[in-house]
Amino acid sequence: MTTIHQDGHFPGIVRIKEFSNVKSDGKDIVIGYGGIKRTKRRLIMEDKAKLFMAVKTPRDVLMAVYDLLEVTRVLWRKHKILHRDISPNNILVREKTQYLEGPVMKDPGDMCFSEFLLNNRTPSTPTTTSETERNSLKYATKVILIDFDMAENQTPILTGTGNPKSRTGTPLWMARLLRANEYIKADVVAPSIPQLGDGEQVYRRFLVERLEKFPSNEKEMVFVQPGKLSSSFRHKLRYDAESVFWSMVWWCIEAQPNGDNKGSKIESGVWMDLTYRKDQRNSFITNFPTEFLHPEYRQLERLLRDMAALLRGDYDFSEDSLRRQDEYLHEAFQRLIYRFLFNNYDQKFINQEKSRLPRKVQKSFLMSNRLTSSSDYASPPKVESFESTQG
Repeated sequence: MTTIHQDGHFPGIVRIKEFSNVKSDGKDIVIGYGGIKRTKRRLIMEDKAKLFMAVKTPRDVLMAVYDLLEVTRVLWRKHKILHRDISPNNILVREKTQYLEGPVMKDPGDMCFSEFLLNNRTPSTPTTTSETERNSLKYATKVILIDFDMAENQTPILTGTGNPKSRTGTPLWMARLLRANEYIKADVVAPSIPQLGDGEQVYRRFLVERLEKFPSNEKEMVFVQPGKLSSSFRHKLRYDAESVFWSMVWWCIEAQPNGDNKGSKIESGVWMDLTYRKDQRNSFITNFPTEFLHPEYRQLERLLRDMAALLRGDYDFSEDSLRRQDEYLHEAFQRLIYRFLFNNYDQKFINQEKSRLPRKVQKSFLMSNRLTSSSDYASPPKVESFESTQG
């Protein structure tokens, strides 16, 4: 955290107000494992917000996802830091946007959050004349990324305390490759990078360098060769992007509108693909389901389907140098989300508040026969409606 905020506030990342070492018999508690030494500290955080699963509307959750992708890609670009444990429990979302006061980090580059882009979606939107004022709006977000216990600083010159585990995260939201610890043979079609449609003019106005860095490309057949991950394997930025996707899927599949707590249930086959301890999420990606969200939120399925298509195979086996760039998946995901928000900005469903209670899972004969023990399936995440602070 000191590195992240060392030259000014990094938008979208939790700030530490105070900290102190935890002691036992007057001595600091130090834990060592595999050459890594960590000192146990008690932290008081400066920010507070609600958990990701408590976000009420599709608009707010999509803006939070866009902004989280923005945070993680700029964090990697600026500091070579990867979070490596993104899940709904590590994403907080404020009720109101935070407009920064005080110094922002040096050289934020083209960092720009969703609210600023959407507020400039029409030609009649007033523009700010002051660069300082414009930047304060560009860096305004509701999202807060927390819990950097598993984070890794991959700066080449870093002299650290050992090599962190290459595979880490919460299983339900880990990238599939990391969870499997091996490449799974697959012959897949990788789609071209998404186009922005009617929203391109605004995107080009503020993020033209991204359009130049990631121009149009063609579809590609990608042939993934099976094999275990090597001992030199390291976490990559796109695995954090995949964890963001699974967090988004979880919000969408559990969401039901207020007053409909006994309505549409989650189809058991879809639930098994997402939660079975013998990871079956590849099935969800390759055989993407239809009509699996609550009818009130079903328009989100097209967006999820387009995002899922970008996760087929693995870009390590792509012959397209564009796809192998660190930020490619982030850029593709963000374009899809921005385009969806731009095109559906005034639609009723985008502001439909969800119930604080999650949808229930449909019981089935198949599920009861496959369930050999209570530990075969994961429990749904705890959904909180209260304000959460980290300390």
